[in-house]
Amino acid sequence: MVYKGIAGMRPFLSAWSIFLVALLCGALLVPGRLPKLDFSCFYTAGILLRTNPSRLYDPVEQQRVYNAVISDSGKVQPFLQPAFTAAFYAPFSLLPYRIAYTLFFLCNFALLIPCFRLAHVEFSHFSTWQPRPGLSFFVFVPLLAAAGATQLSILILLVSCAAWHELKRGRALNAGLCLALGLVKFQVALPLTFLLAIRYGRRLVAGFAGGALILTGFSFLLTGVQGTAGFIQALRLARMARIPTVMPNLRGLIYVCGARYLADPWQMALTLALSATLLLWVAWLVHREGDDAVAFALSIIAALLLSYHLMLYDLTLVLLATGLLRSRRRAYSYLTSACFVLPALLFFLLPDQMFWVIALPLLGFLFLISEDQDQLARPFGGEEALKQVKNIKKSKVGQQNVEATFTVNVLSKVVKRLFRVNVRHPT
Repeated sequence: MVYKGIAGMRPFLSAWSIFLVALLCGALLVPGRLPKLDFSCFYTAGILLRTNPSRLYDPVEQQRVYNAVISDSGKVQPFLQPAFTAAFYAPFSLLPYRIAYTLFFLCNFALLIPCFRLAHVEFSHFSTWQPRPGLSFFVFVPLLAAAGATQLSILILLVSCAAWHELKRGRALNAGLCLALGLVKFQVALPLTFLLAIRYGRRLVAGFAGGALILTGFSFLLTGVQGTAGFIQALRLARMARIPTVMPNLRGLIYVCGARYLADPWQMALTLALSATLLLWVAWLVHREGDDAVAFALSIIAALLLSYHLMLYDLTLVLLATGLLRSRRRAYSYLTSACFVLPALLFFLLPDQMFWVIALPLLGFLFLISEDQDQLARPFGGEEALKQVKNIKKSKVGQQNVEATFTVNVLSKVVKRLFRVNVRHPT
């Protein structure tokens, strides 16, 4: 069941208002927590971008600004995002820290409204987690964590919703431009764009390449050669800073399954080999998938698993993927429930060292989609049948007539072989 019209926005906007007040009060009423939030390093980066951009990635300079402006105790988290990302925070760094956090939180949380509008159909399916349109946003712990920590994961969700909105209308070039803005989380945007490019071709690649070139040039102009070298060095050092068990991706799963006992170079080699294998397999699945919505969801899930650095709040994208898959068979609803329940359990009850468990239902989605493709292809002649499915779903006949059309095709072939006559069937 899908809710339509302006009335479908009311439950979402009501819940949005309630959670906006609740989350903001929760952050502001505990003053000791504010300096420890991720926003502290973003605020520091905004100040450095305005005052000393060439040293944006210098940990010593970051700590000096943190101690001078935010707190004289504690350690600042390193800023590990492209330089153009700091431009989002620079205007807010002109304000006192508490006011800057409040305003950025409001702006970040407000991005949920265009997310819902751009993918209204996908976020309006009735389910256990969504008795009314859009309510799944407010029971999904990764999204709430991203909002409280003022992470740009909500911006990535908006970018993905905009890209899907454009692809549905056949505007692959615009979709590529949207995906380029997702380079604020480049570890997710790059595999996502690669998989979608396999399906949508050169126009999507051209849009993404154009946008990426502009943003890369802008970053270089902001920080210069010294800042660019500092960014590369910061990424190299950060590779060993996080224990992989806190990452709900393939890297965390590989680490737990035995890679932890290997030397660092062997860990890296094993992770790269298995990631490349998964990427090629998913690329094949995306290419042969007959449903554009399933292919987009497949690309999102695979991009999250393949991301080398992934935290709980980055799973915000799962909301769009599950929305695209929600109309499929019951097994998908079980995995969707796991994606909602596991983050909540791990965040509130269990240690964060077990976040790798969330990668299991994400892998389950990939295997389910692969199984569906195999079952669809087996009775009707393999890859040729998948092409027929794709053509039928894009035609006026629609998804509901796929099974009936294939039944007529099979019966026609049987009659031809038995009676050796030409039988015409509807297309």
